[in-house]
Amino acid sequence: MTDDEATAARRRGYWLRLARERADLTLAAAAEAAGLRSGSGSTVSLWEGGQRAIKVTHLIRLARRYRVPVSVFMTPEMTDEERLDEAIRSASAAERVDWDAEAEDSPRAEDELGDELRTRSA
Repeated sequence: MTDDEATAARRRGYWLRLARERADLTLAAAAEAAGLRSGSGSTVSLWEGGQRAIKVTHLIRLARRYRVPVSVFMTPEMTDEERLDEAIRSASAAERVDWDAEAEDSPRAEDELGDELRTRSA
């Protein structure tokens, strides 16, 4: 499995789990919705963990049951964690220095940051 395939599998699993939880289904119920035996919840867990490939037919069935466009699973977007990591990576050098400064805990530093944010939004 290439890095791109592994990333897609991990993202797909993230969105599968989120959609299942939103639909308030157990792993066993998701297995049945995918067309598997209810005892195949472990297979669903492996899909959600990005550890096992999932057939398109199973994705389509789950998308229908979860009431989510199948494209969410076919071309999965970045996870929330990946978005946060990207924001951290793209942070300015000045922000990074602020993070490392011990003054973060002082009320004065928080006031200065609030002043800076108000100035930027004005």
